[in-house]
Amino acid sequence: MKFIVTEDKQFLKLVDGTENEFQQLKTSFTRPIENARFRKKKFHGWDGNIIFFDSKMRIPFGLWDKLYELAEKYKFQIEIDGLDTIIDFEFDELDYLNWEKDFFKDSEKKPRPFQSKTVIEILKWKRSISEIATSSGKTLIVFCVFAYLKQKHKLNRMLMVVPSISLVTQGINDFEEYSNEKQLLNYKVQAIGGGNDKAKKDVDIIIGTFQTLRDMDRSFFDGIDVIAIDECHTVKTVSLKNILSKVTANIRFGLSGTTGTTGKRSKYADAYTVQALLGPLVNKITPDFIIKKGWATPVNVRILYLNYLSDELKETLYKIRSKGNNDGSKMLRMERELILENNIRFEFIVNMISRVTKNSIVFFTDIKNGYGKKIYNRLLQTCSNNYKIMYIDGKTNSYIRDEYKAIMDNDDKIIKILVASFGTFSTGISMNNVHNIFLCESYKSQRIIKQTIGRGMRLHQSKSILNIIDYVDNFMFKGHKNFMVSHSIEREEIYKEEKFKFEKFQVNLNI
Repeated sequence: MKFIVTEDKQFLKLVDGTENEFQQLKTSFTRPIENARFRKKKFHGWDGNIIFFDSKMRIPFGLWDKLYELAEKYKFQIEIDGLDTIIDFEFDELDYLNWEKDFFKDSEKKPRPFQSKTVIEILKWKRSISEIATSSGKTLIVFCVFAYLKQKHKLNRMLMVVPSISLVTQGINDFEEYSNEKQLLNYKVQAIGGGNDKAKKDVDIIIGTFQTLRDMDRSFFDGIDVIAIDECHTVKTVSLKNILSKVTANIRFGLSGTTGTTGKRSKYADAYTVQALLGPLVNKITPDFIIKKGWATPVNVRILYLNYLSDELKETLYKIRSKGNNDGSKMLRMERELILENNIRFEFIVNMISRVTKNSIVFFTDIKNGYGKKIYNRLLQTCSNNYKIMYIDGKTNSYIRDEYKAIMDNDDKIIKILVASFGTFSTGISMNNVHNIFLCESYKSQRIIKQTIGRGMRLHQSKSILNIIDYVDNFMFKGHKNFMVSHSIEREEIYKEEKFKFEKFQVNLNI
């Protein structure tokens, strides 16, 4: 079979192939969404699949490697005409490494070998995704791409897209640090989002949020040669498509600690969608790798199975779950309500948190019913004056978040406890002085769990290990698992995949 790169360089179009190849393309490039059986109920008449091989016989350019995988699997002959118009197969790696050595020769912070390799892959493949473990310095990778291209006069303007305004500020500060307060690289930067001026300026790099950039006019993106999508796993498909459709940049890449493009989730449509828009996965750096190299803090997970419901109530829940026509979402809500209302569980968790002797983050899910705020208020009552207790959820001002981040990293003798919703501090925020992370409510998202743990993996002189305390609400009856236990099994799979040490304990709170 033969494909050509379309004139707009967005697709690969099938121009020659057999009927067998055509049918296999239709099958292989039709991908189910994750949890399809639940989401199909919401959209009646939809089969839960996304089709990546369209009626014009086109496949998004970013999936070119999937074509080669298919051809190898089914022993098809394949030719893609025009691939070399995008991929720089003759990229001079030595030229980059010599530039990097010279640029950072007097800098305290230098790229590590895996960061250098990632930059080279980005510059060579031009459209790509790199899965870089949280705490591995993704912003330094972006900076190296920018600085190299600028000093080589191969860059007009770069756009860096981030999930939150806090990361806009953090990105700007990191760039200045890497450039030694701009002494090594003369550049101008513009921040977009969080109330900053949206008028286009004469700058070398724009750093902005998805939420703001998706609404900008096409003219705003004129002259952008390179686009970097930070934490690309967090982007809603519509927003990413919206932004990328306005950019003609030939170099476009995504970085994330959890791309979802490998492992058991790689077969789902979400993984294909990110690659379709940005390109294939070209590099993967695991937490285990950076921990063994001494570049991140080792992780120790303690999984506490909390037993506090009566046997009668556990049996009642089991009978409800066993009914063939029962709604799983209602059952899940019922379990959550029992958890939030149980005072024995609440007091056990608060008492445990209040005894920490090192900085800690307490993650919660429920904002609507105020469970996180309840934990925060109880800690204020319980902890002595030697503790600083802080609270953050989605409504918290970005400036307060930055202030709390600075407080957490302060090396004074005050013990800080930050109570935060999963969505606010689980992604992208850099904090070094975090020793303990408490997962107070059940969560099964691989992306969120990995990112959450990553908040504490950064090195700090006072830290030799990161402790994760994972609470599991054990409502099992005669070996039959409840939803929270099933969620915990999925988290356990994440711990195994990342090679984190973990232990499990049964805790009876009814004594």
